[in-house]
Amino acid sequence: MDRTYLAIRRQLQGMNCQGYEIGIRDSVTGKMMSRQWNLDQVLKSVSFLKGMNVNGNDIYIRPAISEGLILLDDIGLGTLQQMDKDGYNPAAIIITSPMNYQAWVRIYQGDFNSEVATQAAKILSERYSSDKNSADWRHYGRLAGFTNLKPVYNRPYVLADRCNGKIATKAEELVLEAHQKVKEAHENTLARVVAQPPLDPSVRADFRHIDPIQYATAQYQRLSKRYANNFDDSKADFIITCDLLRIGITENIIKNTLKKTSPNLETRKIGHIEDYLDRTIAAAHRRLQQSKTK
Repeated sequence: MDRTYLAIRRQLQGMNCQGYEIGIRDSVTGKMMSRQWNLDQVLKSVSFLKGMNVNGNDIYIRPAISEGLILLDDIGLGTLQQMDKDGYNPAAIIITSPMNYQAWVRIYQGDFNSEVATQAAKILSERYSSDKNSADWRHYGRLAGFTNLKPVYNRPYVLADRCNGKIATKAEELVLEAHQKVKEAHENTLARVVAQPPLDPSVRADFRHIDPIQYATAQYQRLSKRYANNFDDSKADFIITCDLLRIGITENIIKNTLKKTSPNLETRKIGHIEDYLDRTIAAAHRRLQQSKTK
């Protein structure tokens, strides 16, 4: 049987996802195109992917949605051995070039909070000195069976090593730690927001006569320009929610407004948008109540 087919199947069995996003990246221009396929569709596309690889494209893979599988990139054999000892045994190990590895670590089986997954990836990246730029819930890793086109490596084949698909022994412990860090980050963000003055009263003077969606869109743009690289999407959500509540806009309308206007909300809060909006509105209510009692 075709060795590329076998390598891909081995890796997919280790990753064990509901669906996959395949990245096909031109090694010269860096331009990436993607395809979202399930396991059978990936395996039926081996010939197509081979052709793309031969014609100068690197082939990558990642989970299509957040489902408890995170990537550690650019690690060595000693690090993998230490991870096993520590209880963070990978579900799939991929050899991307001589003595260079990627490890897919499963911390949960099923749909999973993307924020917590990203935080878990950051924790392990810090602990094992992997590539920090790859530490999030859906970073691309290489797909086995194809050549690595980076010139420095002389086109080695990417290999699927151990691929057992198992949840890491200490996955639950890591998830709890990640949950706590996400919670602390939210609390710190809200604390910074509370310390900020509300929006300029002159900006709100005619607010009752403005459509909430139009207003929110304009405010996101204004805040983005004002804070530039320090722009915080969640902080902007909170500020705008406070203003909408202040003039009596209902919670349902606020939710609808944020869903339609908040930057990248679906990717930032994938899998828990409703919970995030409920928490933001509740925090805004508390902020307004604090303002009344001062």
